[in-house]
Amino acid sequence: MTEELVLAGTVFRMVLLWNIASGQVLRRLTGHTGVIFDVIFCHGGGVASVSDDRTVRFWEDPLHEQEKEGIVMFGHTSRVWRVR
Repeated sequence: MTEELVLAGTVFRMVLLWNIASGQVLRRLTGHTGVIFDVIFCHGGGVASVSDDRTVRFWEDPLHEQEKEGIVMFGHTSRVWRVR
């Protein structure tokens, strides 16, 4: 059986990855320096998030315990509200 997961961005500058069945937080993805406005699961299993720190961040393997900050993409001149 495949785990059912949900993502949540926080005002505490981290993305939480939850197991729906157990209610357990599996990972806290850190690196943003501002409030996170949107997070999504990407094709292939990665996670992308956007923040008022003007970055898009991508975690290729969010369940891997060693991956911390992920890939950081700069270039926006103001807050990034959505990722699709």
